[in-house]
Amino acid sequence: MRTLTLAMTLLTLSCGPKSPSQTAPAVSEATAAETITAPTAEPEPEPEAEPVDAGPPPKPNNADLNVTITFADRTRKSGHVIRVERAIDWYGEDGWSMDTSDLTIAAESSTAYEKLSWEDVRSVSVQAGSIPGDVNCFYDSNWSPWMYECTLTTTSTLTDTSGGRWTVDNRHKWRLTFEDGTEVEFWLKKHCARQQDAEVVDLHSGNPENYALYTTLQDQIRADARGGMVVSVRVQ
Repeated sequence: MRTLTLAMTLLTLSCGPKSPSQTAPAVSEATAAETITAPTAEPEPEPEAEPVDAGPPPKPNNADLNVTITFADRTRKSGHVIRVERAIDWYGEDGWSMDTSDLTIAAESSTAYEKLSWEDVRSVSVQAGSIPGDVNCFYDSNWSPWMYECTLTTTSTLTDTSGGRWTVDNRHKWRLTFEDGTEVEFWLKKHCARQQDAEVVDLHSGNPENYALYTTLQDQIRADARGGMVVSVRVQ
């Protein structure tokens, strides 16, 4: 009887409730992801500063002359000239050249023809013709609208440093820059006034030539001959 009771007790103990499992619960993927430290983001580089446009480089100095310029109204500009330029075209509309080969003055005499540098010049005298008798006006139909021009005939006499006298045969415009920044532009042969018409000539134009513009340009020539036209250049 005791044997039966002991067997039943052992059977009861073996079939009783088991103790809770000691295995750690599984961690979900989301929870695991939260435990991983995110890498520190690299700061974005600062944008490079835009380069400052300093404009075109300054022109070099190419002259060392003491010059006195006299204008038609008898006012004068005197000083140290540091730059000499010659217009690429006759008028300075296509820019200015500082090439040594361009900076010579074509000069002729009854027996010779020379190209003189400004260092060879002692003085130039510009004698204007009469107005309107020595003013020639015309238009250029290669422009659209047409370009109108009036030109005053002038005679320029050049005296070189050795005392020789020459007649200037050079239609290009000149520009002298003084040390104080003043620029003086002038012609030594044929003083011009130019203006483009406001209207384009077409098949419906009655009389295409603008005579009123001729009058305007002649008035400008007349004003220049009394005021700002250069009449002499003296180099010391």
